[in-house]
Amino acid sequence: MSYVIGSISPWSAPTISPLPIQPLPVPGDVSPWDKKYIQQLTKSQIQTIQEDSFSLFSAAQVTYFKPEQIGWLSSGQINKLSEVSWQALNASQAKKIDAAQIGSISTALTAALSTDVIQVLTTDQIVGLIAEQLNSFGDNKITALKAEQIKKIEARDISGLQNDIVEALTSSQMMALQSAQLNAFSVSQFQAITASDISVLNKKQIQSLNSQLTQSITASQIRFLSREDAAEFNDEQVAALTSQQISAFTTNSIVGFGKSAIRALTTSQVGWLSHVQVKSLTSSQIGYMEGADFASFSPNQMRVLTLQQIGSLKKEQVEAITPEQAGVLT
Repeated sequence: MSYVIGSISPWSAPTISPLPIQPLPVPGDVSPWDKKYIQQLTKSQIQTIQEDSFSLFSAAQVTYFKPEQIGWLSSGQINKLSEVSWQALNASQAKKIDAAQIGSISTALTAALSTDVIQVLTTDQIVGLIAEQLNSFGDNKITALKAEQIKKIEARDISGLQNDIVEALTSSQMMALQSAQLNAFSVSQFQAITASDISVLNKKQIQSLNSQLTQSITASQIRFLSREDAAEFNDEQVAALTSQQISAFTTNSIVGFGKSAIRALTTSQVGWLSHVQVKSLTSSQIGYMEGADFASFSPNQMRVLTLQQIGSLKKEQVEAITPEQAGVLT
């Protein structure tokens, strides 16, 4: 037995034989299609159903589709489903969405995906998602993405994330970002990262930051850095730090600067160190300073030097001491 919908139908019904329901009472009406009927549909039959007919499927009927049948749907067919119906999609079905089609699914439908479904999206599907779709998850659903999924987001789509989405990223998601992804952030996006999330970046991530992003790190973000975090800045990044950034390093974090970083400080940067920061520097750090940089210490900076710090001075530093500095030390 086969059923043929009238010519006024907005779609062409596939010929299916036999099927366990009566002829459709209204052209285009899919309400009689039960689970058994839907699960008998073949790939060619499903692909024959016109897109407009999908707006008639209920949430329950969407759950009737086998996972492989979901994979046969075109983005045009999917986009005709209501948000309520699409929200009924389960994890097994979601994993079968054609990765080539996923980027064309409307943001209204991607926003309707549950967190359970978002978490099972394959890496191929994640690659297919575009920034607008990721933004549609909102700050309450973007956090559902796992580390392996985050790694697969294209850098161009990272650059399209809204600031509130960037701010919502969790520490584990931040740790998963690759160098190209981090450097795809704009200054505005990077400054939206919470201070606590900045502090979880590893050495490779921090050292990969370009000069523009390095200089965009806010004072609040810097104040959250540990001495281990400070130790991860490379020489070029240290030399690029602004006066605001230099002054934001805590006495705990600034002692993280190693020999190379200390010697990378410019004379101007040394002058920006507060007397509290100077006093917190280790004897080794004082000893690492270039003679010209040490000679730039102001009287206030010289006054806070401890006997231990003064005792660590190298020959080039002692020889660089100015009469004004010497007067403070005596």
